[in-house]
Amino acid sequence: MNTEISNLWRLIDPQSPVIEVRAISEGRSRSMLFPLRDYATKESRQEEVEQVAQRLNEGGMNVYVVMNTIREDFCSGSVKDTDIEHRDWLLIDIDRAEPAKCPATDEEIGAAEELADQVVEFMTLKGWSTPLRVMSGNGCHLYYRLNSLPNDAQSKDLLRSLISGLGDRFDNNLVKIDRSVFNASRITKVVGTKAYKGHSSEDRPFREARLISC
Repeated sequence: MNTEISNLWRLIDPQSPVIEVRAISEGRSRSMLFPLRDYATKESRQEEVEQVAQRLNEGGMNVYVVMNTIREDFCSGSVKDTDIEHRDWLLIDIDRAEPAKCPATDEEIGAAEELADQVVEFMTLKGWSTPLRVMSGNGCHLYYRLNSLPNDAQSKDLLRSLISGLGDRFDNNLVKIDRSVFNASRITKVVGTKAYKGHSSEDRPFREARLISC
């Protein structure tokens, strides 16, 4: 078992009533639900989630998890915005400015990390706490705790405006902030899994998403 996958639980509460893992590759998508009520202990569910995520990733699929708390009564299909109980995280997703059909270079990863430094400095000055920081495989993710923000239209508009404003302030010619990640049912990369995009090469390898700091 890849021990990096266990860092998933820095993002997902082990006591969450339902966890959705979603695996995606070209022409394929698979969604799996892990309700806590189906397990004797939260630890047994954690172990199965990690094993499933690793197995799907080793099979060539990109593996994601729904990052906000899912309603306890949700029982089938893929989670939609209305199925989220409340918002736990603000995600700031930094990636290449140009549409990407292959893995990032080391230079592009470095540029994303530099922009992330600028965002963290700015957010800290505005009173935000230190985020979880993840190298996503092709860029950088910052996760800011929202402390169970209500899942309503006001919250959606607030986060959409915040992310857009950060993009206006910090985007550059090489990397940018993804302005589409404000939805409540947002999926995000499972740390400890590789990001498969296009074809791997010496200067553009498939990289494993990993926790940088928390």
